[in-house]
Amino acid sequence: MSRLKEFSDANSVTVHTCTADETPWVSYFRFAAAPAFRTWCIGMGLEGVSVDYALPKGEEKPPPLPDGIAALRMRYSHFGCNVVHEDVAFKYGVDAHSAKMDLKHAVEDMGGKLPAEHGHGTEYAAPADAQQRWKDMDPLNVFNPGVGGLSVLRKYGAHDDGIVLLQDGGGKMAADDKLAPAVKQPLLPLKAGLKMTNSGS
Repeated sequence: MSRLKEFSDANSVTVHTCTADETPWVSYFRFAAAPAFRTWCIGMGLEGVSVDYALPKGEEKPPPLPDGIAALRMRYSHFGCNVVHEDVAFKYGVDAHSAKMDLKHAVEDMGGKLPAEHGHGTEYAAPADAQQRWKDMDPLNVFNPGVGGLSVLRKYGAHDDGIVLLQDGGGKMAADDKLAPAVKQPLLPLKAGLKMTNSGS
């Protein structure tokens, strides 16, 4: 607590210590805010987005959005690390995806990062060093294909050996370059006496 007091004194930060009665209400807010926001957007017929971003230490102001596009902004953050969760509902006619990218650029212009906590998913391109780290950890691209702007193809689309191994009923192997990389694995042999049939014929 002494470090927190030193930080708050040096940075004009107000620290509120919850009482025993207040503590449950903080938890209720944490888990009720996002569903309430979603319900409000549906009820109002508006598009909304939920984002997480990190701002430089001591930054208190919200990232600016173009005038007149936000119908509602809800911000809540992590204690002590300036990672912010923000729910933004946009007014009618606003392109929510474009507005979300505007928010991303505003965060970056402030020296922050979006996303910060929940990963890049398939929507955001990751920095080149992060992409390279993932490629080094997963050279076959099987853990999270397409994440962070990377390819969805096996080995990130790099040249493959082109050999596809298939087993026919007799257990023989055959090569076929025309099949997708996902099937480039040997199939289990059929037990003796069993035959594959097409139920539609």
